[in-house]
Amino acid sequence: MRIPRIFVATSVIGMAALCHASIALASEWGDEATALEPSAPLVIENQQDVQIAYKRIQNPNGDCVVVNAGANVVVENSYIGPCKGKAVSVSNSRNVTVRHNYIKLASSGLYAYQSSGIRFHNNKVRDVLGPRPRGQMVQFNNVTGAGNAIYLNVALNNPGASQPEDVVSLYLSHGTAASPISVRENYIRGGGPSTSGGGIMLGDNGGSFLTADKNILVDPGQYGMAVAGGTDMKITNNRIFARQQGFTNVGIYAWNQKAASCDRIEVRANTVGFTNRNGANSAYWNGGNCGAIALTGNNFNAGYEIPAIPQGWGPNWAQPGDF
Repeated sequence: MRIPRIFVATSVIGMAALCHASIALASEWGDEATALEPSAPLVIENQQDVQIAYKRIQNPNGDCVVVNAGANVVVENSYIGPCKGKAVSVSNSRNVTVRHNYIKLASSGLYAYQSSGIRFHNNKVRDVLGPRPRGQMVQFNNVTGAGNAIYLNVALNNPGASQPEDVVSLYLSHGTAASPISVRENYIRGGGPSTSGGGIMLGDNGGSFLTADKNILVDPGQYGMAVAGGTDMKITNNRIFARQQGFTNVGIYAWNQKAASCDRIEVRANTVGFTNRNGANSAYWNGGNCGAIALTGNNFNAGYEIPAIPQGWGPNWAQPGDF
């Protein structure tokens, strides 16, 4: 299928067309049905100052939204999925914001490659389908510089209906000392049965200046949070819970698997109640090759909890129910 390309210097895709060809998703939203314009897959290529809004985007053959060599692009207030490929794919671009969307049944929510200024916030991502190497709510691959952030999102993966890997993956990505890549205040529930995937992965194959702060993870998979390499990483103020399942392993770990270096790692003030596949408490593991870990203020003996999704996390408009 030929995917339309948007060749507009400054465009708002969505609002003007709501008066015609709109669809009311009453079957899923009930009394709070939201009118969205049906859309074929979209490609933004070599364009800047583009907004995609109030769309219902599906693609049975590939990615739903593609941004390549773009700048100042916003994807917002839309229902994206099902998608055979990724919901949003970004490459060689700068200042791309994906916010307040409902994403369901895509191989991944957002995949960003060799880009900067990427912000993914207040989205709800349900039942990512993978398979590996996909299966993320968000993956940054060689994302660099200041202003990159993943925050206030909700990721829900139902057992049997999804195939998640690392729900958040920061691969070979580098923030700055003044502006680390921030993964904060995200709610993640559901992972597995992958024996390698989990919640939030920092420093996959290296990276620097990455932080995970104030996230809530419930049954996120084989692990909760991890540092797999790189320098200047922080895992702080998170709440991580997992019941015993056939694939559960450890709540937090630091273990250099591939990177040239692994050092200056902080694990502070986290609350972890994580039961491994053998029924034992398994909150934290240090692989011994990431230098001296700054390990303070953690509660590694917490019980299992299923916290509610905090108010203000996820999109600011009504979406279908959760579990």
